[in-house]
Amino acid sequence: MVVMMMMMMAVTMIIMMLIAMITMLLLMMMGGVAETFRRLLHDEPLVSPHDLLSTQKTLPHGHVEAILLAIRKLGLDAMLSAQRCRERDLVLAMLVEQLLAPCSKLATTRHWHSTTLAEELGVSEATEDELYQAMDWLLERQPRIEKKLADR
Repeated sequence: MVVMMMMMMAVTMIIMMLIAMITMLLLMMMGGVAETFRRLLHDEPLVSPHDLLSTQKTLPHGHVEAILLAIRKLGLDAMLSAQRCRERDLVLAMLVEQLLAPCSKLATTRHWHSTTLAEELGVSEATEDELYQAMDWLLERQPRIEKKLADR
């Protein structure tokens, strides 16, 4: 009976050693998982926001949005054309750019890439010739625009 008890104790010790070895092996294999659980339990961030996000490009926007909002509230955009069109967007972009940084037509297309203006109005690829065509378009509409202004 004593021998039997000693054998059972030896088997129990072997089983405990095997469990300890397996546990150590699992911890070695799953070190990242264990670290993740440790961070979760301590309410630590799992990943730094700096590792997830990076800034590609930033452009000033507030002053552009303020002027565009004022134009919309005044109804100037609808006064130029009830329907949105390329010419209207180009004219509005030139108007806003002149308010932000007065310059020539050629410089206008260069300057509006320093803000969100070109992206907001979809005129990023506009050329100087397109600006002159938009001004011709505006000139044709001048009598109607003046009448709308007078009726106000």
